[in-house]
Amino acid sequence: MLRLTFCGMGGLDVDAERRLWKMGVYCWDDFRRFRRSPFSASRASLILKDLDEAERRLNSGEDAVRWFYAKTPPSQYSRLLVNFRETAVYFDVETTGLESDAQITTATFFDGVSFQTFTRGANLGDAASYFSAISLLATYNGTTFDLPLARREWDATWRGVHIDLRKTLRDMGIRGGLKRAASALGVERREAPEISSGAEAAELWRRWRDFGDAASLEKLRRYNRDDVRTLAEIARILCDESMSENIFYRSFSR
Repeated sequence: MLRLTFCGMGGLDVDAERRLWKMGVYCWDDFRRFRRSPFSASRASLILKDLDEAERRLNSGEDAVRWFYAKTPPSQYSRLLVNFRETAVYFDVETTGLESDAQITTATFFDGVSFQTFTRGANLGDAASYFSAISLLATYNGTTFDLPLARREWDATWRGVHIDLRKTLRDMGIRGGLKRAASALGVERREAPEISSGAEAAELWRRWRDFGDAASLEKLRRYNRDDVRTLAEIARILCDESMSENIFYRSFSR
């Protein structure tokens, strides 16, 4: 799908990309064949140079995720999550609270196919090798919350690419927590819709820790899984919306 996008190539922004699409330039090969470029010769040369390098990166796999991450405007990061779907992992943690010394209680990873949920006191330590191997991680507010906790818990040296979709949505005028963002985009929560906050999730953990309430633990795990499923759905919606004017993408995404 990235072969249909021009955003970031030669410094092009979203408006310039849409202008190309309206002119019938829907993919990289179209641009190479195009004879009526709306750009100056020097700008067209820069775009072609970036397209050639982008093609090489995609074909070779040589640090492709990081290269495209550096080129792509933050508002379009969802495109990377869709294009590198075999690499992207959606991630969310639940914790004992919001205090500075809060600990992870459950952590869920979703690779677009299956969920992996790890629980403190059972198998949380096993997540270390899983986390360390991730090259493209997506979170919601993970910059200030999930990722620092994960690094403290498992791997302080993790250097993969991190996309925080809260920042992307904020640039679009959608603010607030994950549930508010999901509501604004029409994403329904499925597994634990009755839980409305991290504070409630922390209380579920306390019921399990202090009283051995297995039902509370299972509800917490379902809530955690629902967070990452919601995150993946938001990424898909954002990508669909940003690419909706490209007729090739409509065929690609079916």
